Amino acid sequence: MRGPGYFDTDLSIIKNTKIGERYSLQFRDSMFNAFNNVNFGHPDMFLTDPSFGQLTYASSPRIMQFALKLQF
Repeated sequence: MRGPGYFDTDLSIIKNTKIGERYSLQFRDSMFNAFNNVNFGHPDMFLTDPSFGQLTYASSPRIMQFALKLQF
């Protein structure tokens, strides 16, 4: 049996800003599964299972994280 396709795009946006001559500030935004596509798991493969051939779970949705870093 073949399962459904898998599509996942991860993106990061980074902005560096100088603060004086010695310090810099970095803002970062990371997105996992940026387009929020539904990726289903593989169908159940056991013949004795009542959910044989059914898609019973999906992978994680879009996850975003933000970070702020001071470099010196």
